Amino acid sequence: MYSIIKQFMGIIALSLIVLPMTATAAVREGPGFQLESEALTAAGGWNSSGMKVFSSFGQSHQTGDTTGKKPVIPSDGDFTLYPGFLTPDTVSVCNPGDVSGDGAVSAYDAALVLQYVVGIINKFPVEMMGILVCNPGDVSGNGTVSAYDAALILQYVVKIIDKFPYELMGTPIATQRPESYKVSIPSLTVALENRISVPIIIDDATGITAGGIVVKYDAETLRAVNVSTSEILSGYYWMKSINPGEVRIAFAGTIPLHGKGELLYIEFESLPSAGKSQSPIILAEVNFGERVQVIKAHGSVEVLPTETALLANYPNPFNPDTWIPFLLAEPAEVTITIFSVTGQVVRTMALGYRGAGIYIRKDKAAYWNGKNKNGETVGSGVYFYTLNAGKFTATRKMLVIK
Repeated sequence: MYSIIKQFMGIIALSLIVLPMTATAAVREGPGFQLESEALTAAGGWNSSGMKVFSSFGQSHQTGDTTGKKPVIPSDGDFTLYPGFLTPDTVSVCNPGDVSGDGAVSAYDAALVLQYVVGIINKFPVEMMGILVCNPGDVSGNGTVSAYDAALILQYVVKIIDKFPYELMGTPIATQRPESYKVSIPSLTVALENRISVPIIIDDATGITAGGIVVKYDAETLRAVNVSTSEILSGYYWMKSINPGEVRIAFAGTIPLHGKGELLYIEFESLPSAGKSQSPIILAEVNFGERVQVIKAHGSVEVLPTETALLANYPNPFNPDTWIPFLLAEPAEVTITIFSVTGQVVRTMALGYRGAGIYIRKDKAAYWNGKNKNGETVGSGVYFYTLNAGKFTATRKMLVIK
């Protein structure tokens, strides 16, 4: 008795006319095999790896060498094709989970899925081998590729499950979960040009086997330099992708998580040119798999100077106006006074009470329109400006050119 090897496949026609096929046996004839349906007979063959189907339209004839490769029958017997479509070109047989295209489902495939989720790769290796009849990374069958799919692949590899939801359209593991998860980032402070570790906190991680998180921040204030995991994710596969203003993280494992607290850490560095005293840290996306509600609480990082300072005005030289930036290490009443070279007070600008922070950008810095206390435009020449903030006093020079 011939053995029956069932291949789950549907092949998309490359021509404008898509020809549906009913399930049929492929009867071996010489070097190839013959496919027959109600109105169509086509011939084809398998390559040596068994991962490609070579087929051609025709009337009851052997394949021959239709693709430049001699078809090889891996063993004596019949091959059963499930309902799908027939195409005259080379098509990859869909093997759910095998995104590497090496013919097996392994932890390497889970790692590739995580790389895809965080944007390290934008195509799976198997996609470069031919035309796919399904998305092998979407083993959950929900229409998207996520860290949840990587977790399912790992569960398959260690034999926690023997079929994917794609095949069963069900849930592989019955783990009791909370009705929703709460994920939060705290509001923290960091000194200018220093680093800070910002945690991503979960109130209860019970039942999670995979996650995908996207964090956004102000790239002009902070720079993300690293990502690390907590003990909660010990033993999990995970990937990160760091880009200006965005961090993407994906993780997956075989055993559902438990515990609560800090899940991940993102290390930021406050930039020396930081123009804002605060950057929001936004949980743009949080995905823990199928039908999981997530409540998000965003955070922030406030950048504080280590010392109070008066900075160079800009532009300088200028005509007719300029901005005067400064840093405050602690809250203070702030006054800026403009003097002529003779020491005469030209203009006094009382900025009022200001909190500790960075006052560099135009919307934060002191503004001088180049006029004196009487509203008259000053003449060309050298002027001095003095910052008084609490016990701090400093003076710098500027130049007006008409």
